[in-house]
Amino acid sequence: MPSISHVRKQCSRLQRNLFRFCPSLKVLEGRGYEGQPVGSESMLSSSSSSPLFVLHWKVWEEGITLLFSNGGWQANYFPDHTKVIVFGKSGLVCTPSLASGRSLTRTLLFADISDWFRSHPQHALHLARPLSTFI
Repeated sequence: MPSISHVRKQCSRLQRNLFRFCPSLKVLEGRGYEGQPVGSESMLSSSSSSPLFVLHWKVWEEGITLLFSNGGWQANYFPDHTKVIVFGKSGLVCTPSLASGRSLTRTLLFADISDWFRSHPQHALHLARPLSTFI
């Protein structure tokens, strides 16, 4: 199982990627999900959109699932390091790969994430139980 610092580092990296694709989302600055305490003055003085933060998380056999304050969620799969970020019907999928001995991450943006899950049923099956704890 990965360490908490590894998970935080990966979440922060994915948060930056998500911000690149959806710049309208406000994200916590600096330390990823360890932002300011709820109710701090700088949070209260922010614009109408709230900062993105983790509401709930669940570690399961194959990975970790995070539920965000904006209603979106993210799943990180430990075996193949795939990351799936979903908000509404749209989603972002990051998959690691090797090319010429270098580690690369391929990022795909989907208008309808169900298309990706249809072609990757093993990921959909692994997510059923952890996501049911958020519903």
